[in-house]
Amino acid sequence: SLSAVLNEADNVAYTTEGDGRFKPGNQDNAIFLPNDGTSVDFIAYYPQKEISGFMYKVDITNQSSLKEIDLLYSDNLKSLRSGQTLNSLEFNHQLAMLELNISIGSGSQIADLTGLSVSIGGIYTQADFDITNGNFTPDNESIGTVICPTEGDGNNLTSTILLIPEDGASDREVIFLHPDGQTFKWSIPAQTIFEKGNKYSYNITL
Repeated sequence: SLSAVLNEADNVAYTTEGDGRFKPGNQDNAIFLPNDGTSVDFIAYYPQKEISGFMYKVDITNQSSLKEIDLLYSDNLKSLRSGQTLNSLEFNHQLAMLELNISIGSGSQIADLTGLSVSIGGIYTQADFDITNGNFTPDNESIGTVICPTEGDGNNLTSTILLIPEDGASDREVIFLHPDGQTFKWSIPAQTIFEKGNKYSYNITL
């Protein structure tokens, strides 16, 4: 609750140049450890944005820039007091990554993968992420289809997508649509689990 937040240090934006050191986006909002010896815990996440009730709204609908939706979370700094040497924030990926390595099989009616469209359906596209405990609450009304970005050439493509973690579900399907009108589908087994921070790679031959 907000009553547990010390000195109004709630959702304060800090930035880094990638050297491991963070500085406040606005110096007036800099966070200081209490001088009276009170111990404090730190929770941090990326990308920073406005939140309500400690719930971070996750939306993976737009995968055009994975770094903009790649949720990172850290809660390892606990019971810190003034005068102690500060340890490092340890950030962990909270979404799962699905990587599809696509190629053309022998005897395939497809001669070239250029222009191939890849999408995945039957997945959660939105969820609430509780920054106080690191737990997800998927939005059951958000189950839908997401376009997967691809990169490569006419012979081999890689499609990478970030997923909201889930314990398995039916009706999840990857659809491959070729510019010539041919459609290929792969049903993800219902028992397949996508866990936070894990990468799942599959070789797909069309």
